[in-house]
Amino acid sequence: MTETRFDTTAWIEDLVLLLESQEAVVRELAELAPEQASCIQSGDVDRLLVILGRRQQLVEQLLPTQVSLGSMTRDLDARLADVDGARRDRVRELMASVDRCMKVVLDSDESDRSRLEEQRDAARNGLEELDAGRRARHGYQASAPIESTNRFADARG
Repeated sequence: MTETRFDTTAWIEDLVLLLESQEAVVRELAELAPEQASCIQSGDVDRLLVILGRRQQLVEQLLPTQVSLGSMTRDLDARLADVDGARRDRVRELMASVDRCMKVVLDSDESDRSRLEEQRDAARNGLEELDAGRRARHGYQASAPIESTNRFADARG
């Protein structure tokens, strides 16, 4: 079935709106990345939880657009051939922007994940050292008590 000019116009307008929506969401995700990294670095857990909550909201906004985008971009190159150059350029510009922002988010998330793993490992090592100290102290306390003699006394007392 061949698309009519009206179908192509409606499709490209819907596609541009969808891509603009996606771009706004991923741009906000990318803008949160440095703040998230800063919270992880400084140990600001309360602020980090707020950021993660906002990220979750943004991801939930992004998921439905991905489903729609999948069907709207089927045979994209062929469909874009029927569109004027300005709109075709706008679609490509938006897609490139979404890709760039997503790369920033993914790279930042990978770096943050590594930093969190380092912090987790450091905390685990600290807990293991504390546990070893506790066990050693318990071992000393559990040994037989030393006789209450004065160790500096001679045979006469």
